[in-house]
Amino acid sequence: MSEKKFQVGAKALIVEDGAVLLLRSRYSSGAPYWDLPGGRYQEGDKNIVSCLVREVTEELPGIADITVKTLVSCGRMPRDFSDGTGLFGVFYKVTATLPRPLQLTDEHHGHEWMTIDEVKRLYDDPSRTMPFDEVFYNACIEALKK
Repeated sequence: MSEKKFQVGAKALIVEDGAVLLLRSRYSSGAPYWDLPGGRYQEGDKNIVSCLVREVTEELPGIADITVKTLVSCGRMPRDFSDGTGLFGVFYKVTATLPRPLQLTDEHHGHEWMTIDEVKRLYDDPSRTMPFDEVFYNACIEALKK
């Protein structure tokens, strides 16, 4: 049996006033999905925290005073890349100063601040049109509890 290959991704749980920042994104097929700021570990990243800071800085122009706090959750993402490589995500609580209005790159096409009740409703809604993975859901709930 061959070993499965994985990439590692780091995601930021930015919580303000009892709500977590969720981003709207699109797969290459054009289908929308919910995301969190962050991305995959790349050659040149010193560690997973430097990866997360780099990704958050790239995705949220104007962000400042980024502090990576506690590791909230981690887990295997449910979908693999087209080459069969899996993705393992680590989710950190992050504090930062965000510009108002919030600025996004072309990688995302919108955002929502969601409370714990809104995250629960989003996850439980059978008619939702944008995927929201269980791993993301659990990380958001844990971050909002603390």
